[in-house]
Amino acid sequence: KIMRRAMRHGKRLGFERPLLHTLVDTVVDQFGEAYPEVHSGRSSITQLIKSEEDRFDAVLTNGLPRLEQTLDKAAAAGGVVPGDEAFRLYDTHGIPQDFIEDTIESRRLTLDREGFDRAMASQREKARAKSTFKAGSTETAWDAPDELKTMLEGAGDQGFRGYEHTEVNTQVLAAFNERRQSVDGLAAGEHGFVALAQTPFYLEAGGQVSDVGTIRAPKGEVQVTGVLRVGGWPRLHAVHVRHGVLQTRDLVTAEVSPPIRNATRRHHTATHLLHAALRQVLGGHVKQSGSLVAPDRLRFDFVHFAALTHEQILEIEQIVNEQVLRNTPVETEIKKTEEAIAGGAMALFGEKYGDRVRVVSVPGFSVELCGGTHVAATGDIGLFAILSESGVAAGVRRIEAICGLEALKAYQRDRDELARVATALTARPGELATRVEALAEDNRRLARELQQARMKAALGVGTAATDAAIDVAGIKLVAREVSGLDKDGLRALVDRHRDTIKSGVVVLACPSDGKVSVVVGVTPDLSKKISAGEVVKQLAPIVGGRGGGRPDFAEAGGKDAAKIPDLLSASRTLVEKLMSS
Repeated sequence: KIMRRAMRHGKRLGFERPLLHTLVDTVVDQFGEAYPEVHSGRSSITQLIKSEEDRFDAVLTNGLPRLEQTLDKAAAAGGVVPGDEAFRLYDTHGIPQDFIEDTIESRRLTLDREGFDRAMASQREKARAKSTFKAGSTETAWDAPDELKTMLEGAGDQGFRGYEHTEVNTQVLAAFNERRQSVDGLAAGEHGFVALAQTPFYLEAGGQVSDVGTIRAPKGEVQVTGVLRVGGWPRLHAVHVRHGVLQTRDLVTAEVSPPIRNATRRHHTATHLLHAALRQVLGGHVKQSGSLVAPDRLRFDFVHFAALTHEQILEIEQIVNEQVLRNTPVETEIKKTEEAIAGGAMALFGEKYGDRVRVVSVPGFSVELCGGTHVAATGDIGLFAILSESGVAAGVRRIEAICGLEALKAYQRDRDELARVATALTARPGELATRVEALAEDNRRLARELQQARMKAALGVGTAATDAAIDVAGIKLVAREVSGLDKDGLRALVDRHRDTIKSGVVVLACPSDGKVSVVVGVTPDLSKKISAGEVVKQLAPIVGGRGGGRPDFAEAGGKDAAKIPDLLSASRTLVEKLMSS
């Protein structure tokens, strides 16, 4: 916001081009000794500010006309700018709130601030609703007696044993049915929720998904499908009773699914290695802005100002795999928050930390504050592979990756696919790229030849285009159905017909898979009397479509190829009407 305000003042002072990024060297010269990080990050800071200036300039270019329209409308209607409309400019078009307010003030108008605040609050509620795990919503009313709520709140969340164990002997404290009503137990086939005195099941947090597994009771077995939070209670387990019954006060064995837990923690430790590798390759400005850690993949969002190059992706992938091969033990410590951050641990911006935090480190490479589950050593991760890199928001990029058995399965799948392609092309893997390029060129050549053949067939062998023309109101009209031509072919055929008839109108309709393409051409001498755009605009609805274009050429698409004869017949009536008017 501070940068954007400075950019606005720069524009007011008459600076049309981006200015702030040119001041980085001055700031570094004056403050680099006191703040070494601005000196070492000079290049990335300059790029980041330039990128932000370009984005903000685009926001103003696209948003200012809309803002002016809103203010003109408000001025004509009494001088009050509706709060919901001002918020839409802020939320949808990215115009800063203070910019909107300043512009309103400069026009001597008034902002409906209460309406703006209501729209803001409504948007926040929608965002919260989307990000809340439905079953774990703290706003949901859970039907439990007061004494049970007190007991659950008193139990707190001290019973998590998942860092040390994946199997725990424990007791059922409470049970709820699907309607979230307190019950004495759950029977076979029922879904519900249970609280345990101690649990090995990880609760979704920090991007890592919840554990799944089983609870074995004296008289039944229960599948745990997820874990959720309700108020200050201990974590609740979403369950499905496979057989038998599960009752409150039962002594049970709770076990996390080992394959799922192992796959999840491989991907979680991999995100730490990925984060460190990104900072090493792209610069210290890179910071995590979101993540998903699941058994089958990881998704990592990070702050960066540009798309990664292919070479950068390969380098990042290489660095992570080198750390995997070193098989460095992963260390976990509980430290005071200030001590951990002073020691170089990465903390997530906006995340709330207590007095003491859990520090997960790969010595010599990565140190982060993290409450998730991790592998014992980096070698447990196995092969690491980046699947994709993309942008998700202004200044935020996303990497999706896999590791361990998922990476092995992907490698085997790709290897088998490559072998099938090589067999189909009777070529060795090293020759595939050249062979495919040659085939693609042959395909383009054959497509051109086929298009030319269809053009000749459409024109008629040995028949002049004038044979297809009829006289309408003193001019020539070619209105016909053709087949097998794409849009380029239709355009070319229109040009051929216009060149042949010299003066007139051409209407062509081409069916394809039940749909229809329509093109209209008018020779230059008639385009001021008869507009191709107007012709196609009136004809297209006959085939269930619409279109438009220039006075000399226009096109449309339709949904009903069966109506092509009606369209061609109507073209004659339309040309007569346009000529007479």
